[in-house]
Amino acid sequence: MKRLVLTLAILAGFALGGVAQQGDLVFNPDTLWFDEMYYYEKTFIINNPTDQQVTITEINTESPIVRITYFNGSFVPVEELLPITLQTHEGIELIVELDVVWPWAKRDEFINVPINIISTAGHDVVTLMIGKEATSFGLVAYPPYVQLDYYNPARFNVASSQWDQPITITAIEEVGTNYLEIIPDSPLPLTLQNYGDFLSGSVRMRDGIHEFVETEIRISSTYGNAYIGVDNSFGVLAPFGNEWYYEIENENGSITYQYMYQAGDTIVQDEPTHILVKINTLYDKGVHTEETHEYVYERDGKLYWWNKTLEEFTVLYDLGAQEGDSWVIKVGTETLTMRVDDVLYTEYDGISYRVMRVSDPEGLFSGDIVCGIGHLTSFFPERLMDNRDGIRVEGLRCYWIEDELVFKPGDEDCDAIYDELHGIEEGGPSTGSGTFAVYPNPTKDVLTIHHSAFCIPHSAFRITNLMGQTLLTGQITTENQQINVTDLPQGMYFITVGEMTQKFVVR
Repeated sequence: MKRLVLTLAILAGFALGGVAQQGDLVFNPDTLWFDEMYYYEKTFIINNPTDQQVTITEINTESPIVRITYFNGSFVPVEELLPITLQTHEGIELIVELDVVWPWAKRDEFINVPINIISTAGHDVVTLMIGKEATSFGLVAYPPYVQLDYYNPARFNVASSQWDQPITITAIEEVGTNYLEIIPDSPLPLTLQNYGDFLSGSVRMRDGIHEFVETEIRISSTYGNAYIGVDNSFGVLAPFGNEWYYEIENENGSITYQYMYQAGDTIVQDEPTHILVKINTLYDKGVHTEETHEYVYERDGKLYWWNKTLEEFTVLYDLGAQEGDSWVIKVGTETLTMRVDDVLYTEYDGISYRVMRVSDPEGLFSGDIVCGIGHLTSFFPERLMDNRDGIRVEGLRCYWIEDELVFKPGDEDCDAIYDELHGIEEGGPSTGSGTFAVYPNPTKDVLTIHHSAFCIPHSAFRITNLMGQTLLTGQITTENQQINVTDLPQGMYFITVGEMTQKFVVR
């Protein structure tokens, strides 16, 4: 894309030439010629030759391709500087910014673009003369770089910058990967007849891609190729329905598990934050269950984690880090410096995942972080966290999104694990490790409690939310007790009967 940058700075005391047009300001030069390809700057100077101060109230152009900014440590639109007051014999220097991507009609040999300067000294004009040699360089994709989020497609344009001949777009495709859905607004092939003709379209991430990815779109044409770089701004968490299953090695050598799921959202320090419920349990004996809540949010390729001790967020994963990069995790009052030793890619079920091989000096959180999944040893740095039970989380076994198995690094029977976690018997409702059943789960109106051996008249039930607040109570008087939950907002809940608790979802 052809760009010319406009800078504005206050100067004083030049030797100036040129002739003012109508007003009393003087320009050097008063006509700017753009007639060379990729010539990026044109400068002109405005001077006040009068014996009194002049205030410039407006600087504008009717052309959508010309923008006027000034440089004062950074580029700022000139409108923010106005009005500009020039003392006698004081001047300003301007550099014009030109964006040739915006669609134009086909022109003749030169495009005449006036810049109007309105001041207390009158109305002056500086003329831009833009020749086809300065702008004819074929096919242009705009924007040249797109950052996607999970939910919304991004728009793109492909414009002809060729004066002398039509350009036919033959294909728009992703280069080397299969992350994107690319939808042109018009079917291909499509011929752009004139300079400024363009094709628009949209691009979004494919369903099931939940990782920090970088890729490229190639637009092929009879003139040549144009490219759009793409990455996505989400990292570990899908919008909802995440569940992780990690294996635990206990001090006595027994193997149990850690089950973690995304339970809902809340606000922590003004940040929209995901609630992750983490349960360490001896599933084979039904004893010792420890439940904690963690809070995370994602932004700009980083996953932030709430440090409960310091009451602040810390970077848990920097998913955009490259080999040699590092970041610091604050765990309680201690710190871990994580270094990326290597970046590689692995494929599972037809989807390519970016893997960061990370290490820390003491090996407390070293291992592989799969972008879109999490750390393959433990999602959080458990070896620095106070578990109070001597457990060691030793590896991810299964990961689900919305009840679908998305990833497993080993040969575990994740379907059987999922059924046991959710208490599902083949062909039946959720039984929750042989205690009682709740169905349908998820539900939107009525929840039924059932168990063939569970007919204890006048047993009490209690429904609580994720914060432990009691929302509903009642008595069970039948083997198939129905509970109206239509007044509960969508989300995750727990129902307790005696010492037994089940999880259910309202949608």
